[in-house]
Amino acid sequence: MVVARAPVATDDPNGVTCAMLLRNTVLYKVSHKGSMTGTAMQIGLDMMTRPDLVAMISVDHEEALKKRWLMPAPGLLAALDSRTRGRIIRSDAGVPRTKGKDSDLSNAEWQEFQHSVHLTDLYIDLDVSIPQVTAGERKKLEANWTAANERRVYLVDRSLLVRSGRKRKPSCARSTGWWTST
Repeated sequence: MVVARAPVATDDPNGVTCAMLLRNTVLYKVSHKGSMTGTAMQIGLDMMTRPDLVAMISVDHEEALKKRWLMPAPGLLAALDSRTRGRIIRSDAGVPRTKGKDSDLSNAEWQEFQHSVHLTDLYIDLDVSIPQVTAGERKKLEANWTAANERRVYLVDRSLLVRSGRKRKPSCARSTGWWTST
């Protein structure tokens, strides 16, 4: 695999990092229908530490079983249940009616979760409260967002370059000046 990465400013103590974004995640849309390969554990789910984390899985378990797929994966489902404290929304099953027996959510937290989810035939809504920020905080957040968007990570599969006959670095690597090959 070939990795090209834009330089990251290390002198900015207020810069946005992936770890910060994961720590502040309140809704995790589980990828690839809840398969084990679709969710990074150590550098993903394990870093999502907010106590109000909710997971949403778009899956049809019955259809998956017809194809002999085990989706969502039991191991991932258990990890999500533990990390979200039972707050898992599924497209095939909706919202759990009661909190799990192992859940440490208070009754008030469970009721808040239940009331924040709205199911329809077409979509699922989750109300998320977003704290209001001051003008100064907003300016700082916008600056951090801009800085984060300027730090791009590019992954290029070397075999694709070889098959395509490309001998040069991808344009993303040329424009950033970074090129690392493994």
